[in-house]
Amino acid sequence: MKPDITAITDLLREAAAEEVLPRFRALGDGDIQEKTSSADLVTVADIACEKFLTRRLLDMHPDSIVIGEEAVAEDASLMEALRTEDRVWIIDPIDGTWNFAHDDERFAIILAYVEHGQTVAGWILDPIRDVAYSAEVGQGAWRDGTRLSVAKAAPINDMTAVLYVGRKRTPELFEKVQAVKEEIGGRIFTRCAAAEYMALLDQRAHYAIFTRLLPWDHVAGCLMHAEADGHLAYLDGDTYAPYPVDKSLLLAPDSESWLEIRDFYAVD
Repeated sequence: MKPDITAITDLLREAAAEEVLPRFRALGDGDIQEKTSSADLVTVADIACEKFLTRRLLDMHPDSIVIGEEAVAEDASLMEALRTEDRVWIIDPIDGTWNFAHDDERFAIILAYVEHGQTVAGWILDPIRDVAYSAEVGQGAWRDGTRLSVAKAAPINDMTAVLYVGRKRTPELFEKVQAVKEEIGGRIFTRCAAAEYMALLDQRAHYAIFTRLLPWDHVAGCLMHAEADGHLAYLDGDTYAPYPVDKSLLLAPDSESWLEIRDFYAVD
């Protein structure tokens, strides 16, 4: 199955207009709930957007299945479809929910399409700017008709980094980042993976390290980064795959800078 990039982009814009933007800065009492912690939130907009997209995607492609972040929060077994089903849509209805719930404009809708275990297409929509990013395997990465390429490599202290390195999840890597922070150039941190991928695609950031790899956060962005001529792999050198794994991911401008950055952050 070959998804219609334009039709799906239009669908995301429709979902944003109907289910997300009317609720932004208009959430009432009871519209925000905690999932696993006070930093892990879900809002009525997340749920409504995911239901809207799930219904419409299945109407368009009844031979596929849909995995949404909020559905998985209710039934973790749904994640197995990434390994067992032929055609899978992966939805993050609002990436950056904490921002959305706190009236911060840095949030987005992410969608990816995986076929036979390979990422085929991905979309990121920034509803506030009404800007859409998309990629199809072998066809490049695009921002509303403009072909994208990642930033060129530079010395470490001249490159802007995206570093999502958790103290609890990867303590040794966290300590390494603290030890070398004076040697790092600029840093971006937005509480929104989609915003970080947009920064990479817009050449506002050069490289990124992520240590929590939920598929709805990363599958679409990784395809876009690769299609924009970037290089990405797990820190152990293995190829990225659209499954949840307990590994860390490094995205860099090219293979040479990937090795340089990996060695720079190597844990003794």
